[in-house]
Amino acid sequence: MPFSAKRPPIFGNAPVSMRLRFRKKYATISAGLFSENHARKTMSERKSCFRGCLLYGGIAFLMLAVSFWYFCLYAPPFVISEATTWITEPLTADGQIDYFKALEERIYPPELATDENGYRIFVRLFGYAVHVTFEVEDDLIPTEREFYRLQLYEKLGLDPNVPPTLTLPEDHQTVLKKFYESKGEEIPWDYVLRIDRGLWTLEEYPMLADWINELDEPLNAIAEAVRKPVFVVPLLQRSQSVLSGEPQYLAATCQSAARFSHTLSRLLHMRAAYRLGQGDIDGAIDDKLTLHRLGRQLSHAWHHARVGLEGTAQAIPINANPEHPLTAAQIRRILDTLDALPPHPPIEEYYTQTRLTGLSVLQNSMCSPTAFDTIGCCGNMRVLVNVFCDWNVAFRRMNEIYDAMAEPPPRAKYNSMVEAIENQRVFSAEFFLRMLTAQGRGMNHGNVFPVFLTEVFSDPGKEIQTWACSGNLHRLAWAVLLYQLEHGEMPDENWTAQLAPYLGENPAQYFSCPANPSPEGKTSYALVRYGDEVSEGSVLFVELAVPVPFDEAVISYDEVLEGTRTGGFHGTGAGYRFAAYRSGAVLLLPNYMNEEELLRSLERSE
Repeated sequence: MPFSAKRPPIFGNAPVSMRLRFRKKYATISAGLFSENHARKTMSERKSCFRGCLLYGGIAFLMLAVSFWYFCLYAPPFVISEATTWITEPLTADGQIDYFKALEERIYPPELATDENGYRIFVRLFGYAVHVTFEVEDDLIPTEREFYRLQLYEKLGLDPNVPPTLTLPEDHQTVLKKFYESKGEEIPWDYVLRIDRGLWTLEEYPMLADWINELDEPLNAIAEAVRKPVFVVPLLQRSQSVLSGEPQYLAATCQSAARFSHTLSRLLHMRAAYRLGQGDIDGAIDDKLTLHRLGRQLSHAWHHARVGLEGTAQAIPINANPEHPLTAAQIRRILDTLDALPPHPPIEEYYTQTRLTGLSVLQNSMCSPTAFDTIGCCGNMRVLVNVFCDWNVAFRRMNEIYDAMAEPPPRAKYNSMVEAIENQRVFSAEFFLRMLTAQGRGMNHGNVFPVFLTEVFSDPGKEIQTWACSGNLHRLAWAVLLYQLEHGEMPDENWTAQLAPYLGENPAQYFSCPANPSPEGKTSYALVRYGDEVSEGSVLFVELAVPVPFDEAVISYDEVLEGTRTGGFHGTGAGYRFAAYRSGAVLLLPNYMNEEELLRSLERSE
């Protein structure tokens, strides 16, 4: 066949049936080959998709993990600075701020370890006296008591091997209870407590004859020690912190001043009341002025003790014995001594101590995650929250709150902060949302600590400003008594101008309560009117919740009764106000008293 000839079809003239079978077989083989190739391709695509999902899923998970770590767990390193720790030195051995030493440097004068410090003389005379915060001295084991004693003697520069020369007597209630227990009789508590309410004599309490005689030598020695230039009680570190090496935080400082100041105030008050009952007015004035000196001389770190001492001194009813009325010379002696007392430390010093205390507690929580449960968690969760916390934010927030706290009244910014924080204590949504991030947890820590410490240890500035009102009323009462002796009559509605010459160089300071400042031309106090004219009633002055103009600062006796019954005359305190009595005493006048208690309180002469 020639090459160029046309090739015949493969099947040529094959029968149709054969061609059909071939096509069917070919189609079957082709379908199988296609199915196998498709399966291989599908498997390859699936493997490729799985690898892609694994890769991109891993990347997404890694990004989520990094984001979770960065935004929820990561906390930048803590940086010591003025914005966070407020002070940058001194430092402890582990590089933390030594707030304990910082406070010591601020409150210790050069006379601490010399006999110019009256407390040093007190310890040499009476030995070691201590009260530890959150602990009771009687519960201390001997080694702990000795640890504190040696620390105190070292700071005062005293030889711990030299025994004291005097013993501080027990208080009168202890003596009375022991008397009745020794006789096997039930203690008549009304009789025991009645002695605290006014003057007393040995005719009524003959069992206290030996006790009152034992008071003279130690109390006279204390009166001499108080006349020294300073009366500074050293801070003592807790044994647990020293032995464990944990940071020392000021809220748990061993407080040597608390117990002895309370004991002294009771002893001096009771001897003054006894002297008044005996007609020894000058001796009672001596005890009163000793308490005033001690309250002013005591280092400002012990503001609670200072307030208690001066409050006790102001409550002594020097003019309560009608058989021995005060003379003008005696009143002038009291006023001259009060004027010569050291001034109260600036309020900024108290806020400095409060800030150092708060920051030391926060630092202790940062260094010891289990030290404080500030956000209501417990166990391992508390540790995790403390560890994964931005402490820079916590410290800055705390300083912001303390800055607002130190502002003068009415401290609107601080009060709004406290209100917002109090609302979070019901675990608001905002509180929990902040718990999701390290910065938010830091903010929660910074919010809670200042308010927590203020509630536990009180706001020193507010407390001092509140009790300054009692000091103003105390001074006004003595001015009224002196005015009456010199003029033969009580002041009238123009009492602010009439009393000004008896109030020193700056009389206006006694017309305004520091915790509730009065605008110019107004006063926070009212003279009490008995009948149609201002007379010699028992209550001379009461504290007002709202300042009034000078010419309206007179209130009737019935208005005092009605306002106190209804709680309409709230003062600077919570549920009470101060009242100055003709006895020269300033006492708390609670709101919402029943009729009998109210009349007894207002009409009594002491």
